[in-house]
Amino acid sequence: MEEVRNYFLANLEACKEDVCRQLYMRVLKNLASIETLPVILSHINSKDRKTSVAAVKALKALPATVFQHPKVRNTLQRVYLQIGRRYDSSARTLALDALLEHQPSFQTETEFLREVLVYVSKAGAKESELTTYTLQRLQEFAGNKPAIRSQVKQILSEGQMLNNYDVFSQNGLSTAFTRFMYRDATGNGTFR
Repeated sequence: MEEVRNYFLANLEACKEDVCRQLYMRVLKNLASIETLPVILSHINSKDRKTSVAAVKALKALPATVFQHPKVRNTLQRVYLQIGRRYDSSARTLALDALLEHQPSFQTETEFLREVLVYVSKAGAKESELTTYTLQRLQEFAGNKPAIRSQVKQILSEGQMLNNYDVFSQNGLSTAFTRFMYRDATGNGTFR
């Protein structure tokens, strides 16, 4: 396995074009090897948007333990909140999903959720697609994970700035989530 990983990493390092880097990011995604983490993190900041998206996808394929590392969480938070530069919306939604899926119940995570809700409250019409996605994704995760639900409730109870109609009135529904056609005590049916 080590020889294979080293072969692909050497080929990635030799790439001269973004298309080549994207190909090897997909290879690293399929390998899902923790040892490739530093290389994947370095490509998340690629100037090429497609390479950056491929790197976030490769990161999401790694074992869940990597998401407990502060450097990984900070990188994903920077991507979603666009700290330091602009990222592709696909990279941003993937980063948000990874952060929510691997959400520990730390105080710093409450701060990240607060920053997400502040972003949604301040985003303009140009960002309406991403804010709609973000709010619906938060709602879905809050419905399934008690830790996120309690953190979001705590943040919203702190004041009117975030808990108001302007923040929660979005333009339509995203099709990226599970929605129930029906739900009762004996079963449910969903769209997926």
